[in-house]
Amino acid sequence: MKSNIFKFLFVLSLLSFLSVGCGVKDILGLGDDNGIDQEYIGNTYSGKIDSNKSGTMSATITVNSDGSFTLYLGSSYTKFEASNIKNNGNGQYSGIQGVYSFSLEFTSSSVYVSLYNFSDTESIKGTLVR
Repeated sequence: MKSNIFKFLFVLSLLSFLSVGCGVKDILGLGDDNGIDQEYIGNTYSGKIDSNKSGTMSATITVNSDGSFTLYLGSSYTKFEASNIKNNGNGQYSGIQGVYSFSLEFTSSSVYVSLYNFSDTESIKGTLVR
């Protein structure tokens, strides 16, 4: 009986240590280096992108001063918070926010956008220019 109690307490303490040490940001690789780099802040990129559900549509991305970005698709928009944007280096970013997973690849004059909506399986991809 004492052995079972000690096993239970050991497992319980182990789980509590793991839950404190491993958060969602650790699992997703999000750390202190979140958000879009300073060199892209204030830039706006526009153009046409393709959706597997809606065809070709107009899109605009604005990089905000806090390292977040706002995506405008037609008449709707979504702000992707800097805390959800992982900086992969060399102008490449990825993340998950709400029902979306996304990746961005910046060059000096454009950004390639890949966005996937989990709730309706819509995939949106294309290059927007500055």
